[in-house]
Amino acid sequence: MKAIQIIISLLAINGQLLAQTDWKNYLEGLNGKDTYYQFVVEKGISGKCFLMLGEEVNYYQDIISLEDKAGKEILRIEFDDSLGLVTTFKGIVHSEKDGYNNAVVDSSNLFNPWLYYFQSDYFGLALECIDTTGPFYTVILNENTTLEISKLNKQFKKVSIESYISMRISYPNGVNFNRQENPLRKDAQAEADIIGHSEQTMFTIWNGQLQEIKGDWIKIKTISGEVGWIKWKQGDSLLIQFENV
Repeated sequence: MKAIQIIISLLAINGQLLAQTDWKNYLEGLNGKDTYYQFVVEKGISGKCFLMLGEEVNYYQDIISLEDKAGKEILRIEFDDSLGLVTTFKGIVHSEKDGYNNAVVDSSNLFNPWLYYFQSDYFGLALECIDTTGPFYTVILNENTTLEISKLNKQFKKVSIESYISMRISYPNGVNFNRQENPLRKDAQAEADIIGHSEQTMFTIWNGQLQEIKGDWIKIKTISGEVGWIKWKQGDSLLIQFENV
């Protein structure tokens, strides 16, 4: 009986050491020199909310189209069996096959909303909304172009900024943050005690899983198991990096 208890204890210790090795290896990757994993905070948010595709929209079958007040089509997104996703913005056509981001054109004529994943198997679209008064949402299509979208447009749904952030960093996705500049705290206050870790001198960038969002703060469980609060934004600037699994 005692031998069995010893074996169980040794297995538990071995499991803890393995888990510790796993998260240390992960943090080594986040803090390494590989530019693919380079920590870069997400771009800022100055709008009031986001517009995203409604649940009933199937971009493989449905054409996503936006027109100006004069009825001229400004944006068209559709799927083609041979070209993949095809985006037509202000008359300029880009296909997934050609590589949207590699197109050599005037950047002012590129469709460049807050989020656009131009891949048919990993599609994402979030239009930053800067005005919600009246019957329209005013959204940013690129740095030089805004467009009013009717609130009756069934292809899009309004999503609060907090809900969007929560969705982007909820399990299995996570959040990366600079633990030196944005330390883990015991409460959602700038004066709250800092939760330290023996490895934070070695690793600057840490990872965590969302547990709660409260104003400018998010409660997370770090990759090493600590629970505390970090700021996800300061004014319009974001302080975190989304992690997509």
